[in-house]
Amino acid sequence: MEEKLKDYAKSMVILYRMLHKRGYIIPEDKHERSLEDTITYMKQPGTTEKQRCSVANCDLTITCFRAGPVKDHIMVFFLRDSKVTAGKFNECIGQVRDQDATRCVLVIGGEMTPSALKLARAFDDLVTLEVFYEEEVLFDITEHNLQPEFRVLTEEETEELLKEYEISVYQLPAISKADPIARFYGLDPKQVIKITRKNQVSGSYYTYRVCI
Repeated sequence: MEEKLKDYAKSMVILYRMLHKRGYIIPEDKHERSLEDTITYMKQPGTTEKQRCSVANCDLTITCFRAGPVKDHIMVFFLRDSKVTAGKFNECIGQVRDQDATRCVLVIGGEMTPSALKLARAFDDLVTLEVFYEEEVLFDITEHNLQPEFRVLTEEETEELLKEYEISVYQLPAISKADPIARFYGLDPKQVIKITRKNQVSGSYYTYRVCI
């Protein structure tokens, strides 16, 4: 049980950091909270996380917004059952519709049943849907010491970049939507990510990738 709680806490820590790096409004006490502090918090009597983690297969929902001219409301669901059924997926769909969210992230502890996958494909036409296995959010892939720095450009920054180099967006080098970095940042097709690499001799240099 202690190990399950630790993995659950790791997932929470990384998800809050991921949402913060995507530009969503996350309170500092959540996206800066350490693993040890998260575990301590979850063990406090009466906390929602503690109540939900009193059983092995615990669920949690995170909901937050991203500032900007266009509404961007994301909901994250932890589904830790060994199988994600159509019924459980329908519960998530119901909450997303009730909250009028624009993006949905599922963090799952097992496989989705064929009926749940069928629902997911239909749902993805209405709301942007992302699915991560629990083990994929146990560490922050952007914090590895060999990784460069990443930043998703705004639409205005992308337009300025294309104008400066007199190119179209798809003339930029590509990054697949299935790439782990693209998934971490929730990149959509045509979005551009800036990659900053640091060299002790030549200093920093930049490259850009367009999501396809």
